Amino acid sequence: MSKTLKDIPSPKSWPLVGCLPHYYQQGFDKRHLILNEFAREYGSIFVENLAFLKNAIVNDIQEYSKIVKADGQQVDRIPLDPLLHYRRSKGLSDGIVNGIGPKWYESRQLVNKKMLSKSFADAFIEQLHDVAIDFCQKLENDKQDTDLIFDLEFFIDKWAVDSSFIFLFGKRLDCLKGDDIEFVRNLQSVFDILHQLLFSIPLYKIWPTSTWREFERRCDKLFQSALELCQQNQVESETSTSPSLMNYLLLDKNLSKQVAVELTVEMLMGAVEAEIKNADYRNINNITYLKAIVKETLRLYPVTYSTSRILNKDTECGGYELPRGTHVQANLYTMGRNEDRFRNAKEFIPERWLGDEGKNNLVFCNWIFGHGPRLCLGKRLAEEEVYLAIFEVNLSRVI
Repeated sequence: MSKTLKDIPSPKSWPLVGCLPHYYQQGFDKRHLILNEFAREYGSIFVENLAFLKNAIVNDIQEYSKIVKADGQQVDRIPLDPLLHYRRSKGLSDGIVNGIGPKWYESRQLVNKKMLSKSFADAFIEQLHDVAIDFCQKLENDKQDTDLIFDLEFFIDKWAVDSSFIFLFGKRLDCLKGDDIEFVRNLQSVFDILHQLLFSIPLYKIWPTSTWREFERRCDKLFQSALELCQQNQVESETSTSPSLMNYLLLDKNLSKQVAVELTVEMLMGAVEAEIKNADYRNINNITYLKAIVKETLRLYPVTYSTSRILNKDTECGGYELPRGTHVQANLYTMGRNEDRFRNAKEFIPERWLGDEGKNNLVFCNWIFGHGPRLCLGKRLAEEEVYLAIFEVNLSRVI
């Protein structure tokens, strides 16, 4: 008799709240470490109960590959409930991040054509390079006597927003130079509160808690600011030949201007060698070792500790039969530090990505940004931005 979802081991749970006390005790910023400990105790797969949500957590690359292979054309995943609740309460669409079904697929395919194409990313490389230069200059100017940078996360967020504006609107917001800093601060607050709401009992669906009211206020402000920016740039876009995403969407006769602006707002929210002196940033895609450094960094410190799926058919994983509708998460932090898969897994060794070992584990790198129909729309642009920023930081140190 085959084992089922009910047979999968699970950490201690409490009535109503499930495993949440484990995270309240140690802090949600340590969730990846707690999941890593659970993986050591329970093996390749375990079940995590979070209040009203049950997750099958997969800790093995080979086992999660079975989940990836089971993907259909339209893949669903658990929505970001607070954001979904907010959008619906304001009469907005579910959006690309939270959307499901044929309408989501249609919108996603439209944006895919632009955002995931290499030519689109390459069209902005000079402007992105200018942002990278300003980022490095800002770090140099603002560092303390001890060479420490205070509020580095804020600097990085400003760099990300400036870079995102380039491919969304074809121009910069210039927040690295001090403009529209409030927009970046508000964006930070939205994500901080969103994180709190995601890992708490969703009482806001019944009664607007103080945390929810603050989240709503911040979202209102963010959406209004983003909408004004979109509308301002919409006028310019109608007479512009820029290859920006805004232009691309406005030129699509099947989209209303409102939908084009809404999609752009969502993209904006999601944004957030030896002879290096003679290297050329326009050849950034050919700098193999730089790419290996980024891959190794993401292996040890993935941008998110998990990627997930709602199974659209019954699937075997880890010796268990998981039924259709099961929410499955890949435990990326644990996978990347698996000694059976990566030699000297705790050590930073970029060279591992230059040989056969790198080729064999390339699938893991791809999962960092999601996979299949739910692949992160900003993957190519994010990689380009990071390559250019690291290139400039390194170049400024050498010179």
